[in-house]
Amino acid sequence: INTDGNYEPNNCRWVTMKVQGNNKTNNIRISYNNESHTLSEWADITGIKRATIRARIYKYGWSVKDALTLAVKEGD
Repeated sequence: INTDGNYEPNNCRWVTMKVQGNNKTNNIRISYNNESHTLSEWADITGIKRATIRARIYKYGWSVKDALTLAVKEGD
């Protein structure tokens, strides 16, 4: 529940692997339009593959807005 807290019953909960993956402190978080989500969460929200969003921003230097809103061309 609190990643900086102690490992004890009051600070633990059962979650899916997907939720657990999004709770990791080394996740890439991206803010856009007053929302902050992990790269994987943005992929779920936009329907654009995680790898495509990551490449658009970090490899090709796209703006976050363009990376999250522009349609995917075939092969991306």
